Amino acid sequence: MRPRTFLLAAVSACMVWLLISAIQDRFGSPSGQLIAEAVFIIGSLAAVGSLIALAAMGMNKRRKVKHVVQGVSGQTEDIATEKSGESSQAMHQEVRMPKTRRTPKVAFMSLLAIAVLVLCIAPIKQISYPTTERYQATEVYYEREPYVVREEYTEVQEQTVTQQKSTVLLDKLFTAYHGVRSYQTYIDIKDKSNILVNGQLTRHSGFPEVYFYVSDDTDPSFGVGTPKNPIVAAGPVGSYTFSFVPRRTGMYYFRSECYQARPRGSIKLDVNLEWQETVTKRQEVTKYRDVTKYREVPKERVVWKERPVTSSKRVSLLRYLLGY
Repeated sequence: MRPRTFLLAAVSACMVWLLISAIQDRFGSPSGQLIAEAVFIIGSLAAVGSLIALAAMGMNKRRKVKHVVQGVSGQTEDIATEKSGESSQAMHQEVRMPKTRRTPKVAFMSLLAIAVLVLCIAPIKQISYPTTERYQATEVYYEREPYVVREEYTEVQEQTVTQQKSTVLLDKLFTAYHGVRSYQTYIDIKDKSNILVNGQLTRHSGFPEVYFYVSDDTDPSFGVGTPKNPIVAAGPVGSYTFSFVPRRTGMYYFRSECYQARPRGSIKLDVNLEWQETVTKRQEVTKYRDVTKYREVPKERVVWKERPVTSSKRVSLLRYLLGY
């Protein structure tokens, strides 16, 4: 085998080795290893086929040389028959000598090339390396879910109502005899409606009779004599019921006059003030309403995750020695 032929085979082996290394680096998986092994097998077959073809070409060349030498020896025998058989045998031996020397050399070079290919290319060393693996897992998560509940609540309501009210202005018991009995009281009509003063004279004992008057503080004779413009005037009476509507806020004068010489009994005077008042009341009312609330509900879903694993691949002896 010529040196340039061996160099060409070595360069081809290195190119195949680089191609397989690139495939293994790019596809670090079982599929990548299968591709690398396929490339190795194809490259090995191609290299062995190339070596066999080169050996065959060498054999053909030697045969051609042998035929040429045999032809030359025949012509030599015709021209110079005088030469002895030893010269012819020597020539044949000289032509056949390369055959005995080149056949072991070709076999040795072929085995060496195959050994280099196996060392540089064949993925025969299995190694382990860390990598990640995708897998499916069931994951529990929580989701907010609405639900409706009926709850009780209290509401304050305002209500406007009209109330009937009353108060006592006078509650007097007096003896009826010659003279005057008078009583004053203050009446306030502010912020009141449907105001009415109700009063009553009642014989308490005996048979008294009196003159009875009611006036306000606008009367000219208020508090000093018989009213000139009385609101109520009656007499002589022993029992009497009266009522009037106050005209203004102020003092009111209730006067009793008796002209009997001696006492003839006693009289009771009752006076009440009645009115209507509008007030706003607040009342708590219990009601019900629907309220939307939320709760956390567990659910499941399938997700993809990654985990570290230890994988294995096959590399050539040369790459194992250089990189691992």
